[in-house]
Amino acid sequence: MLKAGFRNLLPTGSKLRDKKYRDQLSIFLICLLIASFVWLVIKLSKEYTITILWPVEYANVPRGQVLALKGDSTLRFQVRAKGVDLLPSFLSGPSKKVTVDLSGLRYLKIHGRLRNAYLVAVDLKLSLAGQLGLNEALISIEPDTIFFQLAPLHSKKVPVRVELDYQTQPSFGLYGSVVISPDTIRVDGPAAYVDTLRFVKLKKVVAGTLSQSYTTHTSIASRYKAMPLTFSHQKAEVTIPVEKFTEATVVVPIATNDSCRIRFYPEKVNVLCQVAMRDYKRLDASLFNLEVDCEEALNSTSQTLTPTLKTAPPFVKVLRTTPPQVEFIILK
Repeated sequence: MLKAGFRNLLPTGSKLRDKKYRDQLSIFLICLLIASFVWLVIKLSKEYTITILWPVEYANVPRGQVLALKGDSTLRFQVRAKGVDLLPSFLSGPSKKVTVDLSGLRYLKIHGRLRNAYLVAVDLKLSLAGQLGLNEALISIEPDTIFFQLAPLHSKKVPVRVELDYQTQPSFGLYGSVVISPDTIRVDGPAAYVDTLRFVKLKKVVAGTLSQSYTTHTSIASRYKAMPLTFSHQKAEVTIPVEKFTEATVVVPIATNDSCRIRFYPEKVNVLCQVAMRDYKRLDASLFNLEVDCEEALNSTSQTLTPTLKTAPPFVKVLRTTPPQVEFIILK
C-alpha cells in the first residue's frame, strides 16, 4: 500500500516508477555506503599529527600573591596518534579547560613589588597529557615557556550595586528599599586594581511591570572578567519589594515650638499621605508632628502661617496638607 502510494506521488514517466531501476539504485547506494565506511576505517587507522588549541586555567597561586599578569589563556598542543584516537578530540573540541599548576613556578628578578616568574612547558607535559587522556600522543606544547607576573594580594570589602529596569502597575509601588544579598563582597587582587574599586556592579536586572515583590539572581558584571580580581561571591540575590498603596488622610493637631500662646484656625490640619495597604492600620496622628514657629508668628505681618511637618512615620509618603495655611491669634 505504501509503495503504491509513493509511486503515485512520482511524476508520470519518472524512472523511479520502474521497479528494476529502483532495485539498481538501492544496490548502488548500499555499495556506496559500504565503500565510504571502508574508506573511513582505512583513514582512521593511519597516524596523523595535528595541532589543537586548548584553553587553560591556573591553580595553586603562591600564598599571599595574585596573578597581576596571567600567562597565555590557550596553549597549542601538537599531537600524533591514529585517527580513531584523535577523532573524539576533533569532533568535540576543547570541552573543558586544562589546569596548569603554579606550585612549581621559577622566579626571575623582582621589580619593585612585582615578581616575574615562568614555567617551562616540558615540565607540564606529563600532567597536561594525563588531563587530556593523550599520554604518549602529546608531542609538544607551545609556547615552550609561559611567563607570569605576580603582585602582593590585597583585599577589600566593597558595596554591591545593581541597575534596575522595572515599573509598577497603577496603585502599586516600591515598599522600602531594594535589597541586595550580599550587599558587600570581598575583592582580592593587585593593589592597583583593588584600591580603585568603590563598588562592584552586577549585571542589569530587567523585571518588567510588577504588581508584587520580585526576587531574582544576577552575577557580577562581565567587565570585571578582564581584571586580575577574585570575588568572595560571584552572584547576588536582588529583591524588589512591591506593595499595593492607597491614599489616607490623618487629622493632625498643630503645635508650637515654644511656650508662646497662639490659637490656630483651624486647630488641626488634614495630612494626605500615601501608605501601603499592609501599614494602613498603623497610621495614627501621634506619629506626625506639625509645628508653627513661635518667633515667626510674633514677627509676622500676616494673619496666616504655614505649618511645617517636622516628623512623619517612615512608611508613608506625605503628599500635601490641607489647608496649607492657617490663621492665628496671639494670646496675651
